[in-house]
Amino acid sequence: MPANTYLVKFEYGHGAVYGLVRADSVDHVQLAGPELVILDQLPECFNASDVADLTKRVIDLATLGHKSLVEEILLSRLTSSHV
Repeated sequence: MPANTYLVKFEYGHGAVYGLVRADSVDHVQLAGPELVILDQLPECFNASDVADLTKRVIDLATLGHKSLVEEILLSRLTSSHV
């Protein structure tokens, strides 16, 4: 993954949604989305298509403004056919 880009997971009870977040640090991601799990590596179940889909919808904390990071991850998932 590119520098300063973090793989996150939001667990919602019946599964999980993944996203890539661009931020200055892990601490910034945790502050913006304390309910998110930050992953060190891709889940084994991911395939090349899943990875390509994630990289198309990176969320940049610098441009997020007052929006919810979790909400943006969920919305980006709705526009995707994968993870």
